[in-house]
Amino acid sequence: MEVAWALPMSTNSRRFDPSQLNGSLLDLLPVFAYVVDLPERSFAHVNAHSASLLGYSADEVCAEGAKFFSQRVHSDDAIRARDGETRVTLAADGETAESDFRIRHQDGRWRWVHRREVVASRDDEGNAAQVLGLLEDITERKLSERHLVRHHERLLQLVAYDIHDGLVQDVVGAQMAVEGIIEELQETDADCIQEVILLRGLLRKAINEGRRMITELRPMIIDEMGVVEALNYLVKEEQAADRLAVIFTHDVTFHRLDPMLEGTLFRIVQESLNNVRRHAKVAEAKVRMKQCESSVVVEIEDSGVGFQAANVGDQHFGLEGIRERARLLRGRATIKSELGKGTLVSVTLPIELPPEWRANSGNR
Repeated sequence: MEVAWALPMSTNSRRFDPSQLNGSLLDLLPVFAYVVDLPERSFAHVNAHSASLLGYSADEVCAEGAKFFSQRVHSDDAIRARDGETRVTLAADGETAESDFRIRHQDGRWRWVHRREVVASRDDEGNAAQVLGLLEDITERKLSERHLVRHHERLLQLVAYDIHDGLVQDVVGAQMAVEGIIEELQETDADCIQEVILLRGLLRKAINEGRRMITELRPMIIDEMGVVEALNYLVKEEQAADRLAVIFTHDVTFHRLDPMLEGTLFRIVQESLNNVRRHAKVAEAKVRMKQCESSVVVEIEDSGVGFQAANVGDQHFGLEGIRERARLLRGRATIKSELGKGTLVSVTLPIELPPEWRANSGNR
């Protein structure tokens, strides 16, 4: 839901005046809406949807003042919630500060909410005096997002296993049978030998294509040996296929990570190397992975033609996929590029999965 931040002000001050809203507009909004007086840390107005979202009446919310939120925010999300409150006080007029966090319902359940806040009025010195906020329940969206991504990764894994255990094994068996036939054919059967050798070449090509498909889906080495070995495998595949010369270095102390995190790291490197091959016009790239306390950082760098971020078109849609993968796991992705000076993709992800990706995190 989008809201236009057009706010009525009192004729005697620059402060927001809820009474001037036609038909109590805040009460008509289908979300929990409120106005906070920052100096007093109290609510100037709270609409009735506080009850439907969190189980507390508007009077109960107002009685506690602005501490109502801080006392109910999940401990894992407290810093993020506070950061959102700080950002809005520093925001320009009309600029929205947004954040997602969990807050406890009156019945004890945790609800995911999306908060949007904007400065509603300022004091004579231009400092934020009142904040208008909207709180929307996104619990179902968070759960659906998590289940969809996990289901997608599991589906890719199963398809990769099916290709490996079925198609590839059958074609390998056919190749071995053809090689046996070649050994038994007489030199006088030159034409037949050439035909069978051609058939062997086609089978080898099919095997390589099957293995490429497995790598694109989810290489089994991720589940068997972890992300470091999986990236080593990816680099060797690039070099074996004469696509890219990749230097991979790593400095980590962990042995294994959550399968979701390992898959995400692999996909980010894979997509970044694909972008190097397609767009950088260079034959070399560097991949670095390091552990920084509770985070893992992966960087993919090339010295190719580079690009201007403002001119990125559909041909660079993979970059948006990298950002989205990082966002889903509460990480961050930065992409720096300059014409003629190459590109650096840097992604930082938490080693521990965010709360919403843990089992039973939705309502615990």
